[in-house]
Amino acid sequence: MDRLVNTVRPYAWGSTTAIPELLGTAPTGEPQAEMWMGAHPGAPPAPSAAR
Repeated sequence: MDRLVNTVRPYAWGSTTAIPELLGTAPTGEPQAEMWMGAHPGAPPAPSAAR
């Protein structure tokens, strides 16, 4: 099974900390509102290099 890298969408109404806390990543300082995990053409997932 391959891990996927999903796209976080930076909408102004998002939180600067909620999604980074969920993902265990450092906050970027920008608001992040959604993480897209499907086959949406605007932000398709990509295979991760890590296994």
